[in-house]
Parts: sequence; C-alpha cells; structure tokens
Amino acid sequence: MIVYANHTHAQADAFGPPLHFFPKKVTLVTNSANVSLPILGNLTKAWGAFPLPEDYTASKRFVKEFALRLKRKGVVIIYPEAHLWPFYTGIRPFTHNNFAYSVKFNVKSYALTSTYQKNKKGKLKRIVYLDGPFTVDEKLSSKDASVKLRDAIYEVMKKRSKLSTYEKIRYVKRSE
Repeated sequence: MIVYANHTHAQADAFGPPLHFFPKKVTLVTNSANVSLPILGNLTKAWGAFPLPEDYTASKRFVKEFALRLKRKGVVIIYPEAHLWPFYTGIRPFTHNNFAYSVKFNVKSYALTSTYQKNKKGKLKRIVYLDGPFTVDEKLSSKDASVKLRDAIYEVMKKRSKLSTYEKIRYVKRSE
C-alpha cells in the first residue's frame, strides 16, 4: 500500500507513520539530504527513511527496491508536497508524478491528512485522518490514471484539512 500524506511536522511526519501502521514495516520516501547527516541520518534510515535517487542509475535501483518493499506488504509513505511547512493547515498543490508508483505497481493508495485543533485546555492537538483505499483506473493510460488518482487524493486531503480549527503559524503569500 502507498500512503500519500501532507507534510506539516518534522518529527511527527518522520516517527508517526511507523507507529500508526505498526506492526507493518513502514518506508518513508525522503530527500537524500535527510539521510546524509552523520548520526541522525543512520537513525532515520533505521526508522524507515528511503532516500530519493540523485541520478538515473540510482533510479533503477530505487524502483526495484520500492517494488520489493511493496511486495513484502509494507507501507510506503510519500509526501507529494515535497517540502515541510510546519503546522500548515491547508493542502499545497502537487503534481501527478508521485502517483505513478501506485499506477506502475497497481496498488491501493490512501490519503493521510494531518489537521490541527485546540484541546479543551487550549493547547495544540494534531489529529490524523486516513482515507481510502483509492484504486488505479486500469482503463486509462498511465499518465491519465496518475492524474485521476492524484485528483481524488488531493480533493479528500483538501476536505479533511478544512477540519483544522487551529492555526499555529499563519502563512501569507508575499506580493512581489
């Protein structure tokens, strides 16, 4: 299974999925910079970080390993927004490219959406929603199936993000 998640909290996004999906083995697709740090890099790899390839040769190995992890009934987490925006309560636009993995391997996909609320004491509380499964439309071309899957997951994530009632950081688009 592949899970697409919004990227809003460095620690919770790294350590939450292995706890959410325990006892399944969780793989977190990450930027290669996240595993290159001396001590922390080894810790994140042990926790399930799987760095994106940096060249074509590495891409072939990456796809092979990706397939193997799915075959072993693991959970692969992808953050299609790519970059972390701490405590962001919306869903940023993302392309259909990340959804090609679901199409290529014809696996069920899920949306994992983090939202933020205040608890009864007025403190920040993170609530996570899991929606799905979303299936690949095999009648469509690979690209069209990726786009359709992306649109379905994007819409459900946008709907869930509206359940946030607390905005710790207000993001404002700069006018140029």
